[in-house]
Amino acid sequence: MTFLKSISHYFGSFFVNRAKLKDEINKMKIEALIKQDDFSQLNRGWKDEFLLLLIIFPMILMFIPSTQAFVLNGFIALEKVPEWYLYAVVLVFVDTFGFRSMLRKIIESRFK
Repeated sequence: MTFLKSISHYFGSFFVNRAKLKDEINKMKIEALIKQDDFSQLNRGWKDEFLLLLIIFPMILMFIPSTQAFVLNGFIALEKVPEWYLYAVVLVFVDTFGFRSMLRKIIESRFK
């Protein structure tokens, strides 16, 4: 009986230790991802803020009556821009704002 108890204790502790090891590995992965995100935030430059202002600026101008015509004319002019150019602009925004993984999933789902 003692032999069976020692075997069951050994295997029981093996699985418990394995679960603890998995938990530790998961904690380390999460900590690494947090550090990577913090590092990414530190390396962001002025281009993110510039592009954000560039996107928001026309919306702000739409609330100023004397500038509404200029904004509307700008959007009318954008309708005449070649499609390839709009895709290039979208790719710049995707890269700058870090939507690469989202874009990758969309592309993969379309070509499967």
